Parts: sequence; structure tokens; C-alpha cells
Amino acid sequence: VSQSGVAARAGGWGPTLGDEGSGYWIGRLALAAVMRDVDGRGPRTALTPLVLKHFSLARPDLLVSEVYHRPQGRRTIAALGSIVDGARAHGDPVAHDIMTHAADELAPLAAEVPWHLPAVWQRVGVVGRCHADRRPAGLWGQRQFGVHGQCQLALAAGSIAVADGV
Repeated sequence: VSQSGVAARAGGWGPTLGDEGSGYWIGRLALAAVMRDVDGRGPRTALTPLVLKHFSLARPDLLVSEVYHRPQGRRTIAALGSIVDGARAHGDPVAHDIMTHAADELAPLAAEVPWHLPAVWQRVGVVGRCHADRRPAGLWGQRQFGVHGQCQLALAAGSIAVADGV
């Protein structure tokens, strides 16, 4: 929201319309990666035992009934985002790929918001948590972007600056 009350938004439309990069979105990707690990279609991942522990399950096949037949709620699945980030920090390549994908989805969303606000210094809060430890950076037209950690963006004369941990 700008000083003059103008609001801008990009993404975060919910799991059906588009919630790329959210904890729930990351959790869904983690669950799919675990199931691919279990049935041999995907690489082995440290996420499998971590996800089973999260749901207090002894076997991967029990995930099906846990997810579909018990009211887990989105928060339980979204909580997997922290588990994926932890596995990434410990070197799991599957978790790394999920978090990189999340960062790649979040970066352009965060970069888009300031372009819908008046072109003066504006602080734009990023709702949720940017989970990747790398800084995706690129140039789209004249839009330079980068996100990291919990972040805010500032727009000044067409350039976006990132302030971590704000």
C-alpha cells in the first residue's frame, strides 16, 4: 500500500487460482516428491522420513488416508514448508529444487507489485515467507529484481532494492 493509499497485489490468490511459492504450495510439492520417492518414479529424498514424522506415520502408504480422509487443514500441509527448507539446508537435492522453484515463482511476483504503485519511494511488504537462501536475480524489461529471506522491496526511480529481514 502506498502512502496515498493505493494498493497493489501480485499472486497469493489461493491454492486454486494461484498461490505459487506459499507454504501450502511447497507442502504439496513435498508430498508429491515423497510419493514419487516411494513408488520409484522420483529420486530418493530426505523429505520422506521427515514428512512421515510430521504426520506421525510409520509407513508412506498411510499418507494417502492421512491427507485425503482426515481433516488436516491447509496449515498442516503449509507447515511442511519449514521442513522442506530444513532439508534443503542439510543438502537434500529434492528439497533444494522445491525451494528454488518457490523462489523462482516468488521473485517475479514481488518485482511486479512496485510497478503498480506511484513512482516514488514505496515500501512493499511481501506477505508470507520467501524460503530460498539464494537470490534469484534477473532483468525483465527494465525491472531488476531479487528476493531473499523475509523481505521488503523499495521502488525509487524505477529500481527495486531489497532489504532482508524487515
